[in-house]
Amino acid sequence: PTHKPLTDHLIVVMDESVSGHWLGVNGAVPDTTPWLSSEPPGVFNYGVVSAISNLSSTSNLLMQAGLRADQLPDRALRSLRGPNVFAYLAAAGFRTAFIDAQSYSLRPANFMTPFDVDALDEYWQLRQLEPDRAEHEVDRASLDWLEKHVTSAPRSFTWLLKNGAHLPYGDKSPPNREEPFAETDSTVLRDYLAVVEWSADDFLEILAQRLDATGKEALVVYTSDHGQSLDEPDAEPDRAVSPHATEVDPPSAQASVPLILLAFGEETRAAVRERFSPELRDRVSAFEIFPTLLEAAGYARADLSAFSPSLFETESPRGERFFVSGNVFAREGGFYVLNPLMGSACHLN
Repeated sequence: PTHKPLTDHLIVVMDESVSGHWLGVNGAVPDTTPWLSSEPPGVFNYGVVSAISNLSSTSNLLMQAGLRADQLPDRALRSLRGPNVFAYLAAAGFRTAFIDAQSYSLRPANFMTPFDVDALDEYWQLRQLEPDRAEHEVDRASLDWLEKHVTSAPRSFTWLLKNGAHLPYGDKSPPNREEPFAETDSTVLRDYLAVVEWSADDFLEILAQRLDATGKEALVVYTSDHGQSLDEPDAEPDRAVSPHATEVDPPSAQASVPLILLAFGEETRAAVRERFSPELRDRVSAFEIFPTLLEAAGYARADLSAFSPSLFETESPRGERFFVSGNVFAREGGFYVLNPLMGSACHLN
């Protein structure tokens, strides 16, 4: 890093299966985001964004590794061997934490290994720490640990992996939460909209209240790993299409995700306001999140030319947006990654 960070506390909130086009703040009807739609201060919305992948593990891995779209498929395994976002933030003086509100086992999430975990300052798996939490309460419980980390150091970086809106939808929001969407024709869509409102809008409102109360300078990057295909118009009618992770010719809805910045503290809000361009709404890609985090941590933009442009590079041209599906490593027959929690090696096909 070459200069003072944009903020003291950087937070990535990676949601699960939240489609950008189903957020009311992005034009969805009925409105699933009453809080976001009220235009609260310090919220900067990039609209409907292209995810890196239509699969959870790949999106998380590649966003942490910082690979560009033209470096995929990752035949050289750069995403597994190179320094990740935690290494860069640690080198910039940020205390690092990974909060896993998703995994059911002790196995690290999304291609992470125990070596990645050992390099973190904090690593919390919510289902192990609080096993009695109901499905819809797990994400709320993560806020206690997030606040603990933010208030424990002068500078912190937190990656929160949410439980979110993953199938099945019925248990991801409290009972009767679907009542505002009762007139929706599809039962599946009704349940999904209720989860989106609970997981995205209601969660972010509570997160904002709690971060505001700390008085800290902080920046939250909120997005999702991928979207969901729910009877979308571009889905082929003659074949079954899964909600996400379709390997061949996936519907574009599977890459539709939100991207919202939430800034806290006068200095951070002013800095983000200066760098935010409304003209980039619906035009950016999740590939741009990694360099944005590094720039916000104090790295010079001129030193980030190996990565995609950051969200703050408003003059950089934005062309077609791409996402990947299928085997991101393009290695027929799979390969092995050393992972002591799964024996001597983990086979990934």
